Amino acid sequence: MLDMEQRFFQTKTSSKRGFTLIELLVVIAIIAVLAAILFPVFASAKESAKATTCLSNERQLGIASMMYTTDYDDRLPTGGIENNGSAYGYGWAGQLYPYVSGTGVYACPDDTTKSLSRVVAGTSYTLVPVSLTLSQSLVWIAGQTSEMTATSKTVMLTETTSGAAAGQYNVADVTSPLELGGGNDGTGHYLFSPVSLGGLLVIGPGYVLRSTAGYMGGAANGRTVFFNATDYLSPTGWHHGLSNFVFCDGHAKALNGSRVSTGFTYYGNGAPAQCTATSTMNQDAFMANGCSFTPAGTESEENWAATFSPI
Repeated sequence: MLDMEQRFFQTKTSSKRGFTLIELLVVIAIIAVLAAILFPVFASAKESAKATTCLSNERQLGIASMMYTTDYDDRLPTGGIENNGSAYGYGWAGQLYPYVSGTGVYACPDDTTKSLSRVVAGTSYTLVPVSLTLSQSLVWIAGQTSEMTATSKTVMLTETTSGAAAGQYNVADVTSPLELGGGNDGTGHYLFSPVSLGGLLVIGPGYVLRSTAGYMGGAANGRTVFFNATDYLSPTGWHHGLSNFVFCDGHAKALNGSRVSTGFTYYGNGAPAQCTATSTMNQDAFMANGCSFTPAGTESEENWAATFSPI
């Protein structure tokens, strides 16, 4: 009887076996295929979440700007930092700070710029990332909404990131109305909230930062003849090829950069024949014809979705 039980358990044990090598390879191959399919989906979903967070942050800044205009006679925040006797727009982020919930709304989740600590005239300041740049075109009209042709189509803020060279940071002491931490720290560095010239050259005092909106319209290849592609993080926008913009009526929207005019002066009816006949969507041909001025407003024949030109 004992021998029969031993033989029974030996038979049950011997019938158990592990996976064969072929079976293991098949399982691994299936997992690899699933990973190859799902990982891009996860990455895309993650980027979509970042884009949504960024747009939400910008909407908060848009609302804050409308609150600011209510308090300051319908004038948008255009900064108050003096540079060589002229206000260039630096300081707009500090002006909005009393109307927002914290410093995090200034940063895009895709921006890897870190906060900086610096000492100016013996005082320590914390400078946080400001992933947005103010259109300097608004400075020329003192931010007056009454002077704009179409506030809902005029860009106030668009996205930027640190420059290609070392020491070019898009950071500011936003907790101060005058962004006091941006002053000269003894090394000649001035770090205020950035501004952009017509949406193209993105600057902090003495620095060239990088636009993340992608190449925009209104200049050769979406760029001026004076600046090259290093002024841009990439030819397309940060968020699935799009960029988030805040407009002068306070709303925020994602757009393809090529649909946004950089805001140079439009020739209008006085343009040479070759300039009115050539579509500026083909910017190389337009510039080759000697048409150095390109369309600014959304009412031009190119039908831009938005413009940096307030008038």
